[in-house]
Amino acid sequence: MADTIQLRAGYILEAISRWIDSLADSGKLDISRFKGLYNNLSCFEVTSNLTLDKIDEAASIPTIVHNLIIRGIPTWPTWELENIISTKTNLFSAYEELGALEFMFSGDPDYADLFFRALHIIEPRINRNTLFLNYQKSWENLGSQFEEEYLYKEVPRFLNNGEGDFFIQFMEPQRKLDTMITNENALNTLRNNFHEQRADFVIEFPYPLRENGKRGICIEIDGSQHDNHDQKQLDDRRDEALLDSNWSKTLRLSVSEFSDGGLKEHFNKLTPLL
Repeated sequence: MADTIQLRAGYILEAISRWIDSLADSGKLDISRFKGLYNNLSCFEVTSNLTLDKIDEAASIPTIVHNLIIRGIPTWPTWELENIISTKTNLFSAYEELGALEFMFSGDPDYADLFFRALHIIEPRINRNTLFLNYQKSWENLGSQFEEEYLYKEVPRFLNNGEGDFFIQFMEPQRKLDTMITNENALNTLRNNFHEQRADFVIEFPYPLRENGKRGICIEIDGSQHDNHDQKQLDDRRDEALLDSNWSKTLRLSVSEFSDGGLKEHFNKLTPLL
C-alpha cells in the first residue's frame, strides 16, 4: 500500500536572505510573512510503498542527508550558483570577508515588495480543463464524483466572477487530518478516530490573512452517510479539534446541496475567509 509523507526542502540566496533580514530588523517589513511563504514553498510530497513516517536514526547516512536537506528550510545554495545568478542580474556586489568571497544585494529597497509578491507562486496558464486532464492521468483519487465536480467545475465557476481557475492551485485535496491537528490533547484523545482520515479539501494560509490569525480553511463534501448519528458525532469532534488547532470553522457542503442555490450559499460563506 502506497504511503505519502510531506517533506520540506528549499534554497534561498544568502545575499537576499540577509538583505530581507536587515529590512526586518529595521522595521521595514514583517519577516513572519516571508518565513511563512518560505515554509509553504519548501513543502513537497513523496509517495512510496515504503514506510515514510520516520527515518531510522540508526541509518546514519540517510539521517545526515535528511538533516542537510531540511536545515534552515530554506537553506543557502552553493557559492557557484549564487555567483551565476549575481553575474546574470547585476544586482549583487561581491566582497571578501575572512578570506571568503561573499555577495551583497545592491538593489533598491522597493525590491522587497517585488520579492514578496514573487513568493506567491501561481501558474496563470493552468486552467480547470488542463488540471482535470492531469488529474485523470494521475494516481490521485478524490474519493467521489461530487468532490471532482466541486474542485474542477464549481470552484472556478463561483470564485473570482467565474474566472477562479487559479483557486484550484490553492486547494490541497485528501490531506491527512492528523497533520492538521496541533492540539496534542485533542490529537492523543482522538488519534484512533482520526488516524488515516483525511480532509476533503484544505486551503492553508502561509501567513495569517485576518486578525484572527487562522491557519486556513477545511472544506468537507458530505455524502448521505454523514446524516448518521454516529458519523455526525465524529464530524463534530473533528471540527472541534480543528478549531482548537486554530483552523477556521469547517465548511461542510452536503451532496444534496449541489444546486445553484446551495452552491451559491456555500461560496458566499467561503469567499470572506479568503
